[in-house]
Amino acid sequence: NIVNRRIASPPELILAFLNAGIYFGASYFLLEKKYGDYLGLFSLAMGGAYVALAYLTNLRHRDDRFLTWIFLGLAATFVTLAVPIQLKQNWITVGWAVEGAILAYIGFRYDSRNTRWAAIVILALVLFRLLFFDLPLPRRFVREEFVLLFNKRVFSYVFGIAAMLVAAYFLANKREGVHAPAKFAAGSLLIAANLLAIILLSAEAHDYFEHLRYQDRISLSVLAYAQQLSLSIIWTIYATFLIVVGIWKGYKPMRYMALLLFAITILKVFIVDLSELERFYRVISFVAPGIILIVVSLLYRKYKEILIGPRSAEEKTQ
Repeated sequence: NIVNRRIASPPELILAFLNAGIYFGASYFLLEKKYGDYLGLFSLAMGGAYVALAYLTNLRHRDDRFLTWIFLGLAATFVTLAVPIQLKQNWITVGWAVEGAILAYIGFRYDSRNTRWAAIVILALVLFRLLFFDLPLPRRFVREEFVLLFNKRVFSYVFGIAAMLVAAYFLANKREGVHAPAKFAAGSLLIAANLLAIILLSAEAHDYFEHLRYQDRISLSVLAYAQQLSLSIIWTIYATFLIVVGIWKGYKPMRYMALLLFAITILKVFIVDLSELERFYRVISFVAPGIILIVVSLLYRKYKEILIGPRSAEEKTQ
């Protein structure tokens, strides 16, 4: 394409992404055992190669701006990957997340439906990895080395959540207007990002108290109570956050998510906390969500017209 100055077709652009991913994955697999300490440098070298390709494309084939952006996106992906690889983080998830966000931007920038769908597929893979590969931490790590909010799970989740929010933003701001499929995809990504955030915070709280138990800082009898209580408080606070953001941005789906999370939390309080927690933890489990629900109801009354729309003159008279 560069030599003959020919505009790259969508299959060729997809092939460029596949070529980069498969080559890097195969090279990593072959080199990791003997040269694991230098693979961050290898990732930087890959980034440099794609910067060179982007420069060459811009120099010789300036008309194909899309191909230039693809090469720059791949370069940014490999440069970003260098950090988690060198620090032994969950680099596959991070790489896919960065690539998905870049594809979402390119799809928005050049109004390419196929590129947007490719971004959604990659982010679906990110969701799968976060839920089934990156969520559990090694038992030994939790016992001896765990640091709340500063570990490889948080690292990969932050990248995954950020990528989904970026993609949702671009899908919801298409140039020709937001159609039903794009709106559905944006809403699904937003729900997935918030679901991942809730799961992350819940897992962090669970493992934090596990760590305290292994360090003999809390007793075994207190462990289960502390874990259950922390879940109720985290879910309630996060639901409040969603309500506030939903009111601030005037976005109904976020408020619906908050109400659903409130409902789940209340069910948990009555079904789990009421039967399993001791009196002291049971009181806290009831009081904390109760206070927050009162605050939320006051917010609802204050911003009622924003939430359900202004009332007619007849309704106001009644």
